[in-house]
Amino acid sequence: MSGSVKGSIIAGVVEDLLALKRTGALSDDLIGASLDAADVKLIEDKATPSAWYPMASYTRLLELLYAVEADGQDRQRYFEGRGEKNAQRLFEAGLYQQLSFVDRWAEDATEGRSGSDAVAAFGRNLRLVLTLSSSIYQGGVWSVEPDPDNDGRLVVAVTDAGDYSAPMRWAALGFLNECARPRDGSRPALFIGHLDDARAFRFKMSMDIEGMHPAHKGYP
Repeated sequence: MSGSVKGSIIAGVVEDLLALKRTGALSDDLIGASLDAADVKLIEDKATPSAWYPMASYTRLLELLYAVEADGQDRQRYFEGRGEKNAQRLFEAGLYQQLSFVDRWAEDATEGRSGSDAVAAFGRNLRLVLTLSSSIYQGGVWSVEPDPDNDGRLVVAVTDAGDYSAPMRWAALGFLNECARPRDGSRPALFIGHLDDARAFRFKMSMDIEGMHPAHKGYP
């Protein structure tokens, strides 16, 4: 069975495509030439947030949006931005309880803790937030692993991930980094993508967990 993605994620892409269509930047001819009939119907009927849609459809919608609005922007950075936008929208809408933890990740992991205790505390929160993946994706196995190269960091691994296109992987990286970003934006992106394996991909931390507390001034 091919992978699927929740309509709550696709809805934002459909809304942006419809906005471009209203302004005349996106024509019916381009829509018909770029999408399958089922994708066109999805735009016409709008995505139902609670429904599931093929990952292949999601990818084609993303690629069409990039072709119309990116204006030469780097592909990876553009799709990471799409993921960030989705996280912001879902956070503001309060659709997923797991996102209520985003403001507390660093504080919970590092307040009064150090070393393995900080890693364990952050890992618990990260695993809780990653339960969101089963609410968004049908396909792929998401897990948290120790970083074999650094005891103070963790890795998010996604296996059985052959249905995740490059735009989807980039968008997932942007989504996760937005979830992990302090609301004041005072820290660099927490995760770096290792995305080239066709069957799996990983997000590795860019800094030690002990260095994540907002009072810490040693951000790289």
